[in-house]
Amino acid sequence: MAEGIERLNAMILKLNKLEEFVEEVTPDIAESLEKEIKSTISAGTSFGGVPWTPKKDGSKPLANAESALDVQAIGSVVVATLNGPEARHHKGAVRGNKGGNTLNRPILPTKKSLGKVSNVVKKVLKKRFNDIMEG
Repeated sequence: MAEGIERLNAMILKLNKLEEFVEEVTPDIAESLEKEIKSTISAGTSFGGVPWTPKKDGSKPLANAESALDVQAIGSVVVATLNGPEARHHKGAVRGNKGGNTLNRPILPTKKSLGKVSNVVKKVLKKRFNDIMEG
């Protein structure tokens, strides 16, 4: 009986650690999401894997996009932003974008890539949850 009570108390302690779980894991999610966004920037694609339109000379656009990226954990929220011309490219508000000629080069996750964002979040949550419950 004493062994059962000890096991129950240990489980209660683990469950109590989950009280602040979301805010504690958010920085890890931000870090993982930043790495994933940077890998798609390096590949010259949107977060969903669609290749960016090359520059007029055929070279890869947005050479400095990684430095324009800022991903932060604020409480239980992850915020990803772009600064400079990269932000305009993400939205398609760039010089030469006339009428139906869409030159947007999406960098940040969009509605179309939410499944990929979800996978990044799930992977981090699962690891941290298992660390707490198995530790």
